Amino acid sequence: GRLEVERVTARTLVGAGFRAEPGECVALAGPGADGSTLCRVLAGRLRPEAGTVRLGGVPLERYPPRQLAWLVGHLPAEVGLLPGTVTDNIARMSALPEPELVAEAAELAGAHEAILRLPDGYATRLGEDGDPLADGLQRRIGLARALYGDPRLVVLDAPDAGLDAAGEAALAACLARLKAARVTVVMAPRRQHWLRLADRVLDLGGEAA
Repeated sequence: GRLEVERVTARTLVGAGFRAEPGECVALAGPGADGSTLCRVLAGRLRPEAGTVRLGGVPLERYPPRQLAWLVGHLPAEVGLLPGTVTDNIARMSALPEPELVAEAAELAGAHEAILRLPDGYATRLGEDGDPLADGLQRRIGLARALYGDPRLVVLDAPDAGLDAAGEAALAACLARLKAARVTVVMAPRRQHWLRLADRVLDLGGEAA
């Protein structure tokens, strides 16, 4: 879970760098587009133009894609749920989803009880873009998808978007449990008060503090 980001440049992001030990939470502050770009780089979704990202001392590009997908959980700014059941989406459209891991991820994301209230629970079918779920529940299911399995690094882009008070409380509890489990977390929240929950804040226009 040790994360090392060395002078990463991608799109408008220039020379970002920091380190995070297992169990630490780093919050990204500054331009939202740069935060999203760095989140995509850390999740292995975007290769940087310059610089290196290492997880456990190994550059991300050296991990086989399947292994990297299990090591890194990613909640993008646009959740992007797909047509299929809630279980399918949390299990990342796996042909053989593991129900216990699905339920564990949903519980950790604070989505379990809300899912049980859906017409068919975890078997409820979703349409394009998570229709008919409200944005807040879509984001919690997206968070559960990021937590599915046993990721060592969790990257959260706008995790607080569209959340009500209950959703925010669930997210705060989730962050605390991830830290206790020594999972490294990087988040780019939209609301400033989330910065207080981080061990360090990286100002994308400056340095880590």
